[in-house]
Amino acid sequence: LDKSMKWGVFGKLSYQQWREINYDTKENKQLFYRKSDNSFLSNFFLSEAALTFRPAFQSVHTLIYGFQRRNIDKIIAKNLNPDYLLNGDENQQFSFLRYIYQFDDRDNRFYPWEGYFLQIEAEKSGLFGNDGRNAFTIMGLTDIYKAINPGLSLSLGARGKYSFIRKKQPYYDNRALGFTEFTTMRGYEYYLIDGLDLAMLQTTARLLLFQGVNNYGKLVFIDAFRVQPYKVYLTLHNDWGIVNNPFSVENINPLDNKLLWSYGVGINIKLYFDMVARIEYSRNMEKGDGIFFNFNASF
Repeated sequence: LDKSMKWGVFGKLSYQQWREINYDTKENKQLFYRKSDNSFLSNFFLSEAALTFRPAFQSVHTLIYGFQRRNIDKIIAKNLNPDYLLNGDENQQFSFLRYIYQFDDRDNRFYPWEGYFLQIEAEKSGLFGNDGRNAFTIMGLTDIYKAINPGLSLSLGARGKYSFIRKKQPYYDNRALGFTEFTTMRGYEYYLIDGLDLAMLQTTARLLLFQGVNNYGKLVFIDAFRVQPYKVYLTLHNDWGIVNNPFSVENINPLDNKLLWSYGVGINIKLYFDMVARIEYSRNMEKGDGIFFNFNASF
């Protein structure tokens, strides 16, 4: 909005419909339902208006006011999961206010080697008396990266969520571990855990194995991609996490309210400056293991 580029605004309008819906969680995996006639089971509308303030290069404040409305099919609300919107409701609408603060002092946002990142988010859902939801949550995450030498870097990451209103929340919004990139615990990629509160700690050591440059010449017609620097790293990781779900039903989701731990080893491949491929072997406390592949790029 201003010449100094400190103030900004943005807005969002979204309308979505689903023919298939994840209506519940059992054994910490989502259950899905689709009608035989393939008709829509859920409609969702969202509007947001936001103000941003960036007082310095590393920090950004964002204030968002929004409104959302959700309608679900009767078979979901009455038969499959009355807690989806709570109390067997088929319709829900409410306003919300969200504040986000970010501080980013990393040397590379796609594969940091040194630096610090912090994000804090607070949200109040249900600003008026007739709103269909009442919740107040605060979420935070921080990552610290320390370069021991040019070939070795250690990182420590922490994530947390706390719900100040301790009442039961709608199933679709009672999310904790495994639902976003920031709340995914290595070794538990196949699981999701619902709950009011979350705490997670992640440690990683990365060792540079080798690096080089590929020159593809005329084989690549885009100039920016003809010369490809690459680096290959060996990684070791440990993750700890716990989700507090006071409304969990015994023996339905065994990972609720349980301290979780996983460890593993991996290979990370950094291409150009903003493409990262991760191949990781992880093992968890449930003696489950697997090889997981992730790819991130800026485009």
